[in-house]
Amino acid sequence: MTAADLARPLRAVDRLEIEPVAAGGRLVRAWKLVTAADPYLGGHFPGLTIYPGLFLLETLHQAVLETHDGALPRIRRVRSIRCLSPVFEGHTVRVDAMVEPERPGAVFEVRARCFRDDRKVATLSVEFGRAGDRDG
Repeated sequence: MTAADLARPLRAVDRLEIEPVAAGGRLVRAWKLVTAADPYLGGHFPGLTIYPGLFLLETLHQAVLETHDGALPRIRRVRSIRCLSPVFEGHTVRVDAMVEPERPGAVFEVRARCFRDDRKVATLSVEFGRAGDRDG
């Protein structure tokens, strides 16, 4: 199974870039344009479309899934989410995620910063792993 095979409650990534970094890690950048036409935003602050903070986590999750083949990692623990500023309709949110190198049988941490127009709007720290991984 690949990331493309999964049913998603929403498409939270419009564009994705993956860049290898030192020691086997990866820098993952994902973009999502917020539009009122997206079916999941209709009841969230009617008349004022805001991309929910939880959807920033979903954008990060989908971006990490796209970097893997074979057994897909799952979110094991959300260490922190800090929302600093809202993302409104018409904004493009960019998630810059540093994905730690994976070790067999171990969880791995992803730290992300989210931006709109180069203004930081959120930070996230999330642990991922697979079934049977340590602490999983």
